[in-house]
Amino acid sequence: MASVRSASSNSANNSATVVVTKPGGTVAGDVLIAYQQATFGALTDMTTPSGGATWQELEAFGPEFDVTCAKVWWKVAGSSEPGSYTFNGLSAGDYSVIVVAVEGATSATPLDASVYTSGGAATSVPTPSVTAGGPGIEVRFAGGTRSGTTTWTPPAGYSEHVEVNSPGSDKICATAASKVLAGAGATGALDFTASAAMGGKLGASVVLAASSLNATVDAATVTGAGNVPAPVVRTGMTARPAVVTGAGNIPAPGVHTGSTARPATVTGVGSVPVPNVVAGSAELIEPTTVTGTGSVPAPSITAVQNRTVQPSVVTGAGSVPAPTVTATFQATIAPSTVEGTGVVPSPGVMVPVLPGQFITEDGQVEFNGVVWGAGTLFRVREITGWEARPQVDDLTVEEANRHGALAGSSFIQRRIVQIRLQIDSVTDPTQVSGLLRQLRYDTRTLRDNSLWSLVIRGYTETLLAYGKCIDRTGVMDGDYSVGAPEPVITIMCPDPRRYSLEQHSAVVPANASTPVTLANDGELYTNPVLRFQGPAVNPLIINESLDRILAFNLTLGASDLLIVDTQRGTVKIGNTDHTNDISDTISVPVKEWFLEVGSSQVSYETDSGGAAGVEVLWRDAHE
Repeated sequence: MASVRSASSNSANNSATVVVTKPGGTVAGDVLIAYQQATFGALTDMTTPSGGATWQELEAFGPEFDVTCAKVWWKVAGSSEPGSYTFNGLSAGDYSVIVVAVEGATSATPLDASVYTSGGAATSVPTPSVTAGGPGIEVRFAGGTRSGTTTWTPPAGYSEHVEVNSPGSDKICATAASKVLAGAGATGALDFTASAAMGGKLGASVVLAASSLNATVDAATVTGAGNVPAPVVRTGMTARPAVVTGAGNIPAPGVHTGSTARPATVTGVGSVPVPNVVAGSAELIEPTTVTGTGSVPAPSITAVQNRTVQPSVVTGAGSVPAPTVTATFQATIAPSTVEGTGVVPSPGVMVPVLPGQFITEDGQVEFNGVVWGAGTLFRVREITGWEARPQVDDLTVEEANRHGALAGSSFIQRRIVQIRLQIDSVTDPTQVSGLLRQLRYDTRTLRDNSLWSLVIRGYTETLLAYGKCIDRTGVMDGDYSVGAPEPVITIMCPDPRRYSLEQHSAVVPANASTPVTLANDGELYTNPVLRFQGPAVNPLIINESLDRILAFNLTLGASDLLIVDTQRGTVKIGNTDHTNDISDTISVPVKEWFLEVGSSQVSYETDSGGAAGVEVLWRDAHE
C-alpha cells in the first residue's frame, strides 16, 4: 500500500535558491514529489532542481510575474540521494518549497492536475480532481499569497503533513495533505481552508499508483495417514501390504484487483508419509509438486461521448489439477478447483470542462471557464449587447420607377457584448494590482482565430455564445484607490446567435421509410454537426422540410467517420479534407444545410451500408 513516509519544506525571500532537506527516512525507490511556488518571475525562472537522481517537471501553472505561479516536480529516489535539494528561481520576491516522500508507489509517471483561481470564498483554495486508475495515494498541495502567516485545514479525509510560510512581506503560504485511494475513480474537486483571506490561489493534485497487487495462494501441507495391517506370511509367499490413501485439500485463495491484475502462482503440495509395513518392503512416496496458476484478465473498455461506461465483472479462475503420484501403494490427491473472482470497478473517464459548468447563480458570467459575478471578487455591474439584437444587414433595395422596394434577405451582424465589472477588494486594496493582472490574463489577446465560450445566466435562462475579447478599459480613479475599480470588458462574437447549453443528439437511420423529426426550439436557424459512420457508399442526407441535400461521392470504410460541420463548412475524415467529394449537382453549400426554427424532417440514404446511421448534433439557436 502506498503511503507518505515523511515531508520537509523551506522558504526564502529575495534569494535565487531555496535549499530543502531530504524528507526523513527516504530510501531508494521512494517517489519524491516537490511543490515550488513563487510570487515573482516567470515559470521559466524555476529551472530543474539539483541533488541526487534527476528531477522531472510534472506541472507548471499560474499567471506568473507579480501574481503567483508554481511548478510540481517528481523523481524516484536513487541509491545515493544527498541530504538536501536546491530549487532555483528569480532572486526577487518569495519562494516556498515542499518535498513529500511516498513509499510503496510505482515508478510510473504520476497523474496530476492543477488550478489557479482569484475568485470564490476568500479563505477557500480549490484543488482539482484526478481520475485514478486503481489503488494508490493522492497528494494535494494548496498555496496562496498574503501578508501574514497562514494555517490550514485540509479537505475531509485528508491528512496534513506540512505547512510553510515564506519570510517576506508578501508571503507564499502553502501546505500538503494526502489520502490513500482504495481503487479507481475520480477523486473530486476539493477545497483547503486557510486561516485568513488569500490572494492568488494555486492548487495541485497528484495521484501515484500503488505497487502491483498480487493474489497469492499459500496452501497448507496435505497429509495422508496410512495404516497397513500385519500380513500373514507363509513359506514361499511375499508380503503385500494394503493400499494407503491420502486425501489433499487446497483452500480457495483470496484475490484482490488493482489497476492491473498480477496474481502469483497458486501452488498445492500433497505429502504421503512412509507407511508402516510389518513384513515385506516399504517405499517413500514423493509426489511431484502440483502448480496451478490464476489469471484475472484486464477488462476491455470503450469510452464514447455521452455514454456511461459500465464494464462487466471480470472473473479470474485458478485451477489446480490432480497431481500424478508414483508409488508402490495407491495414493491419489484430487484437490478441488481453486477460483478467485476479481471485481474491476467502473473506470474513471476524463471529461472535458463544458461551457457553463461553473455557473451556479443568476447574473453570473463565465468566459473561457472563468466566472465573474456573485461569489467572486469580480462583481458584474452591467451587461450590454447580450439581450439586444445586433445590427441587421438588410439586402432590400429600392425598386426603380415604382413605389416601394424589392424585399431582400436579412442577416444579423456580429454581436458586441460589454461587461462592466467592479473588483471587490475594499477590505484589502493591496490586492487590486494582482486582481487586475489576473483579469488581463483571463481576457488576453488571441493571436489566431480561436474563440472562447461566453456563457451568461440571467434569471434562470442560461445561453452560450463564442467570442474573443477585443477591448478592455479601466480608469485609475477614486474607486481604484479604495480597492473597487470598474474595468469594462468588450467581447466580439462573430456568430451573433446565442445557443442553448444542452447539445441535442439524434441518429437518423439509413434508407428508412419515414424521416426523423428534429426540433430547434430557438428563434434562429441552427447549423448542426453531421457524423457519418462507415461502412457506407455514397451517403446522402436530406432536410425534407427545406428540400436541401448534402450528398457525397465517397465510400466509407468500416472504421471511417465522416464529420461535416455545417457552421464552419468543413468536411473531414480524421485530418483529411473531403470537400471535393461533395456531389455538386444536387448538394447545397455545406453552410446552407441547416435546421430551421421549429421542426425539421430529416432522412438519410446510401447506395449500400450505413447501418450505423448518421448522428446529428445541434443546439437551439436564439437571437
